[in-house]
Amino acid sequence: MKWLTKRPENAPLRIAIITDPEHPALRPDDVGLSAAFEAEGASAEPLPWGRAVDPGAFDLVLIRTPWDYFLRPAAFLGWLSQLKVPVLNPERVLRWNLDKSYLAELDLAGFARVPKTLRVTAGEREGETLAILEELGCRRAVVKPAVSGGAHGTRMLSEGEPLAWDRGEEGPYLVQEFVESVERSGEWSLVYFGGEYSHCVLKKAKPGDFRVQDDFGGTVHFERAPDKLFAAGRRAVDGVSSLLGLATPLPYARVDLVQQPGTGEGLLMELELIEPELFLRADALATRRFVLAVLAAARAADRRS
Repeated sequence: MKWLTKRPENAPLRIAIITDPEHPALRPDDVGLSAAFEAEGASAEPLPWGRAVDPGAFDLVLIRTPWDYFLRPAAFLGWLSQLKVPVLNPERVLRWNLDKSYLAELDLAGFARVPKTLRVTAGEREGETLAILEELGCRRAVVKPAVSGGAHGTRMLSEGEPLAWDRGEEGPYLVQEFVESVERSGEWSLVYFGGEYSHCVLKKAKPGDFRVQDDFGGTVHFERAPDKLFAAGRRAVDGVSSLLGLATPLPYARVDLVQQPGTGEGLLMELELIEPELFLRADALATRRFVLAVLAAARAADRRS
């Protein structure tokens, strides 16, 4: 991450907090960020992605809530590539994290345990439900786009139901073994700032559903995760730095885990490095920890420029 021009020493950092065009203001969980940055001598204001970022007005782009990027991924990547100020998380991290194939990379490298997964292209293997479930060794599976967010386009595949594709569905999909503990115990989100654990939440689906997102009736609970999950979260975060050769810790990361039935070990569902909800409201000090991690990453980049 390089600065376009060398900033004057001790100049206040000017940050564009990236949102989405449909919701250009800061989301409720982020409303304290501007004041928190100001308290540390920086300025920050929201800016929807897709807008031009003037290097004369901003020194840093902080990706926060462009929650529609996966609907236009090529446009989002094109916008990133033309930015002339540094981005956090770094652009190459965002590109790596865009496609859920990163899960297989982490698994193969020994940095995570991931539910059994097949990668298929929309339109393929129609009607092959039984064969797919036999390959995965399960009775139910979750079908999700390889590039998606917020459970968009995600559905269940069960015995006796054909794998069918809707008109307009295209691109790669993951068909992933359904982990039954999600229905009973929910999904844990562990949040890391500057590579260090900050806080966690438990997300639960509404009765009769498996999706834990609030758009589908899911609820958030402020509880401490089981001890075995912390080791899994640490491995995943460290794995990104190892695989991508990062010189400094990621300013933010969210690790979504479920418990493996029987052992309670953590299975990695997602490693959110683009625009995760950070659940800052879960901890009174979380906002400040996040701000300090962002500023530390910005200073590190400044020293290397």
